[in-house]
Amino acid sequence: MQSAKKRELCYESRDAYHKCLDTLPEDPEKECSAQKTALGKACPSSWINYFEKQREREVILQLQLEHSNTRGGQ
Repeated sequence: MQSAKKRELCYESRDAYHKCLDTLPEDPEKECSAQKTALGKACPSSWINYFEKQREREVILQLQLEHSNTRGGQ
């Protein structure tokens, strides 16, 4: 089990990486590489995999909600 400080650093790194991705950079691999590297150093790979799957689900849900709203909720 990771210490509280390590978990906090991991979460902060995840949040910084996701914030960078949220800016919709033209080249996310290049423009968010520093944040992705920090995430890789701060978090176990199993956590990173979980975070990526979680973000993917959230993005899909958001797109579905936006699509539903543009169709008038039909």
